[in-house]
Amino acid sequence: RGDKWRKTMIGMCWLPVHSVFISTIVQKVLVDHVVKGIQSTTNYADIVWFYTESVILIIVQLISLGLNRWADVVQTRNRGRTGGIRQVHRMELLRKFMHMEHSEHWLASDASWLYALIYDADVVTGKAYFSVFELFQSITALLLSLVLAIGLAFWAWSQNRGSSDTRIASPGTWQSIASILGVVIIIPLGLLGVWFRRKLMWAAVIARKDLECAWFKSCTWIITHWRQLYGLSGQEKVALEKRVLKQNNAFIPAHWDARDTMNDTAWVTHWIQGVAYCFMLIFGLFALCEYSRFGIGAMEVGTYYALCKIYLSVGKYVGRLSGVFVDMQQAVVSLREIAALNNQVDQRSQRREARRWAARIGSRCKASLLRHDSSNSLERNFCAQGITIAHGTCFVRPMEHKVGHTFAELKLRACTIPLGCIVHVSLGNEKVLRSFLGLISQVIHPTDEMGQELPDDAEGVSIPNCLKVNMLPVGSVGMGNTAPSLLDQLEFTGAPKDLCHALAEAVGLELHRETASLGMGSMQVFSIIRAILVDPDVLCAFRPLAFVPMDMRMSVHMLLRLWQGGGGLPRVAEFLGCPLKQGIYRTSTRSLIIGNPEQDLWGGFKTDVHLDLARYLWKGADLDRSSMGSTASSVEGSPYRPSGSPTSTAKLRLGRGLQDRNIQDICCGS
Repeated sequence: RGDKWRKTMIGMCWLPVHSVFISTIVQKVLVDHVVKGIQSTTNYADIVWFYTESVILIIVQLISLGLNRWADVVQTRNRGRTGGIRQVHRMELLRKFMHMEHSEHWLASDASWLYALIYDADVVTGKAYFSVFELFQSITALLLSLVLAIGLAFWAWSQNRGSSDTRIASPGTWQSIASILGVVIIIPLGLLGVWFRRKLMWAAVIARKDLECAWFKSCTWIITHWRQLYGLSGQEKVALEKRVLKQNNAFIPAHWDARDTMNDTAWVTHWIQGVAYCFMLIFGLFALCEYSRFGIGAMEVGTYYALCKIYLSVGKYVGRLSGVFVDMQQAVVSLREIAALNNQVDQRSQRREARRWAARIGSRCKASLLRHDSSNSLERNFCAQGITIAHGTCFVRPMEHKVGHTFAELKLRACTIPLGCIVHVSLGNEKVLRSFLGLISQVIHPTDEMGQELPDDAEGVSIPNCLKVNMLPVGSVGMGNTAPSLLDQLEFTGAPKDLCHALAEAVGLELHRETASLGMGSMQVFSIIRAILVDPDVLCAFRPLAFVPMDMRMSVHMLLRLWQGGGGLPRVAEFLGCPLKQGIYRTSTRSLIIGNPEQDLWGGFKTDVHLDLARYLWKGADLDRSSMGSTASSVEGSPYRPSGSPTSTAKLRLGRGLQDRNIQDICCGS
């Protein structure tokens, strides 16, 4: 709403004022008053006056035409800006999609979001929004038509008032009443025709939309995975094409049904208007003949023309009004989809964390924690607490999730993950291992055995306060065409440009390249660099060096060791010669939790703590509950060991022009 909206509404409502009201009145007065007066008088002064009236009426018509042109320009230029409104809705959907958590994306597929962004937002803007203006325009035109019909009846009554026939039931009175009733009957009959077919239209529109959405999802998958198509044989491509063709063949009849249903609904109104117009022609013709030949009634020539124009206008705008209802019903289907996506609950873990702070700890405790002066005691507190998993914590994929995922169902015994070190979690089942890392990093959330999310006060995964936990994406991450180069995309993290440049060059990434041009190994290195620039307190990574090229593996490994053991991004930046300005106090303790099958872990990657996840998986109903106090440290026998050098001779060379320095000196010096 605003000036453009008001100008458009005024312009749309003025258009029928000219075409329906003013033009009809000018025509009626010219034919039945001016021409009749000129023919019936011989007085020169009266004749001059009647000609003057005709000139005045023509000027009024021209002024109205000029205002009609102004109204058309105003409504065209202002309603033509709906592209901005369309983009507002698209940005709202995109913002919602980007800020949802990983598990919240499972409720609707990525293609459903893309279909809503492109098609549903366009339908809502094009059908529903502009239909509001057409709705008020049609209502204005119908009210003006009804006022004209009543005005013509009053004109006829005033003409017959001086005649000898003054009966209430005179032919002129009945003709006036019949013309008004005809206008009044057309309007509700036309709307009832649309109302009775609303369910049929609803079913046809939904069926068309669902089938088109299925076809759109398949096409989206094929187009966005064009880089992998070379791995498909010709037979597989033909089979895939047949699947898409089958969906296309299912969509075409549904599109025909929806089109024919909406067209037939519009023709219901056309038939009602057409039949009423034919009756008016016959009725007006006989009434005109009776008045012209015998003087019975009050059907003058101008009145007959005016009634023809009124009935045509009523039929036109009733048809437009029914079309508005058809378009709005089609828009409601898309609006319901957009509303469902926008109303989906997002950021559940952060909302839960905020409620937990407010209920248990309070804002004063958090403020005092941020002002704490004893950094060593705070870090020891973090390391001592660790990440605890309650007994019976499980994850079951909810039934309402429409999208598959790479996480498996699991149920865990009680255990504790120590912080401030590198923890190696091993298990043969990779999907279960990913689920464990996802629970720790809050990518997924614990559920009950039926797949329902646990309430806020239920025990699950407990993470020390004020810790930021991230999980390295399972697949490599690239931001497409949102930035032209790797350097620009690394700057999205908020890190200084010189640090991004030095860190990327340290691992051998070519900064001028686009993300889409990188291979799998370089993409994984790019994801690790981005994670280091984000600088979380705890980083969970599933097979972080699996795709890293051999010539980069040692540098990336040592960089992760430096980040974890040296104190995070500030220490890395200092080593690269790009020191960061320290802001509010933050603990320098960093933790790296790696998920790798034991035989799959790279031999050069030395860890501090090893956790055999198989020992903490729920085995069945005969689980010994007396042994639930074990922790991850019980596997190795040491609760916590400070990070040290992976090998005594390993050296790290990061950045151009930097000398070789011993990683042990760097880590121990922190």
